[in-house]
Amino acid sequence: MSLNLSNEIDYKNWNTFFYDTFEDFFIERKLKNKLEVKKYLYNLKDSAKTLWRSYRSKIVEVNYDDPLIQEAYFFRYCVLYHSTIFKVLNFVKDFYRPQTDSQYLEYSFISAGPGSEVLGFFNWIHKNFPQELETYNEITLYDKSTWGIPRKVITKALEKKLSIFEGYRINSIHKDIFEFSYDLDDTNQKIVLFQNCLNEILVSEGSKEEIFLILQKISNSLVSGGMLIFIDRANYSHTFEFLNEVETRLKKESFTQIFNQDYLSQINESRLDRIEIPELIKNNLFTGESGLKLSLRNEIICKIFQKK
Repeated sequence: MSLNLSNEIDYKNWNTFFYDTFEDFFIERKLKNKLEVKKYLYNLKDSAKTLWRSYRSKIVEVNYDDPLIQEAYFFRYCVLYHSTIFKVLNFVKDFYRPQTDSQYLEYSFISAGPGSEVLGFFNWIHKNFPQELETYNEITLYDKSTWGIPRKVITKALEKKLSIFEGYRINSIHKDIFEFSYDLDDTNQKIVLFQNCLNEILVSEGSKEEIFLILQKISNSLVSGGMLIFIDRANYSHTFEFLNEVETRLKKESFTQIFNQDYLSQINESRLDRIEIPELIKNNLFTGESGLKLSLRNEIICKIFQKK
């Protein structure tokens, strides 16, 4: 038997994220047929439970360098985050100003993880503002972990999406949040997105003021109409307080906060449609016991600052 998942009974109903990545993931994993896929997913259960328990603690500590933790993350959270960025951007679609007068644009994703939000962002741009992709695009994913197969598979899907346009480059930079800001000097940033990382960095002593200095550099690097986006988990009070302070400071820097509370409430009340998730995952990995229930809801805090 050869691996071919397009004959799955629910294939046409898969979420876009899995439609773009699911089969390629198992090909990269060198699995040859569906029986091997089922066995692999079954054996991933312990790592999926470990990851789930880590996010239940007050201070999140996850070994993102463990390949099996990375792969459990890919199946449990990537589809959720891909869907979330799509929903967030739809609410601010009328504010988005596509740049067609620049020789190149840059897009930076901080704590990019495997890159699910990156793929979601460019799927959204491709659908709504493809003219912006006609210019040369420099796309950079910053993360302190390398993310192995999940990053490789998502990058491959992104390359397919962008291949019909004139030019682009995708960079994977192995740096933590306190090291990347110097890379932004003399750049032409359209989007800088911080994703699901603030809780982990704000627990470091003295990190808050250092982040504000980084945000100053970012504000200088963004083009007019460019966006600084924060999407993070909603259940950490210090994250909420930090972003409110960011808003106060950026209002003095010619930025407008364009994502309102009503948008946030609608996103936090929504769930993924279960039929969009491949039956293979539901039947062999997320089978219902503690720690093995697929995350269908992503309660977030989000702020989007647009440069005037």
